[in-house]
Amino acid sequence: MDIVETKVNIDKELLEKSKEYNVDIDAFLDTEFRKYVGAIEDKKKLKEHKHGLKATLQNIFNNVTNIELQETRRESIKDIVKKLCNESKKDYAITERIIREAELQGLEPDITILILERLKRHGEIYEPVKNGYRLTGS
Repeated sequence: MDIVETKVNIDKELLEKSKEYNVDIDAFLDTEFRKYVGAIEDKKKLKEHKHGLKATLQNIFNNVTNIELQETRRESIKDIVKKLCNESKKDYAITERIIREAELQGLEPDITILILERLKRHGEIYEPVKNGYRLTGS
């Protein structure tokens, strides 16, 4: 028996049962179809919700990782400034030397300059002379 014959036999059985139990088979099938479609939509919604949660968690993870990376970079630059100040007779670190030291640690010059500007803006370093930096409180 193929699939089409099986379906026809099931339809006949349903029709006979519906007459026997006085059930409106079309209404029954319509209800069951709606339930089935609802279940599929619920699965889609659940999948979308899970996908949304995964994306949100990934964003949070990326933000935390990015913040940790920024903090590590800031601390590295502060350490470089402190080291160069201690080595300098003038008691400040020259921008070019800071950039060179940072490059040895894998930081690009543009990033180093941005970090220096942020540290200065937040009051963690200051510029006693043009292109010369010092940590505050030292």
